[in-house]
Amino acid sequence: MRRATKHVLILFAGLALAGCGQGLPYYQAKPNFPKLAADKSRVFVYRTGNVLAMMFPRVILMDGKPFGDTFAGTSTYRDVPPGKHTFSFTSGKFSLDVGLRPGTETFLHVTIHVDGEGIGDTIIEVVAKETAANDMHYTNMIEPKVRDLVK
Repeated sequence: MRRATKHVLILFAGLALAGCGQGLPYYQAKPNFPKLAADKSRVFVYRTGNVLAMMFPRVILMDGKPFGDTFAGTSTYRDVPPGKHTFSFTSGKFSLDVGLRPGTETFLHVTIHVDGEGIGDTIIEVVAKETAANDMHYTNMIEPKVRDLVK
């Protein structure tokens, strides 16, 4: 019985790390980001590493359409039209309205929040650029098309 438990734990750890092992770390990828067009807004979405959340990817929606995936310890970005947009998830009840200005970068942090009764929901919040840069430093940049959701 003990040996089976050990194998299951090794398998779980391998699968968890495989989902986070894509892409370069943010600090290495950042110098290669293309210049942002003046008529677009760049939106970064990231999740910091969390062992408990590794097996729970989240599909992020912008205005009800797929924006991309997030996994624990990953970051992604897209250049989108400015204006008011609603960010949400395919599962969960949380949504966030964000006003995007042309030529600016916005940083959204995804976390799993557990309330006092132990019921969890994924939330997203806007964070300051400096905070996001520190949080994202070692996250892996991934393509928004991880599961072919974005065309």
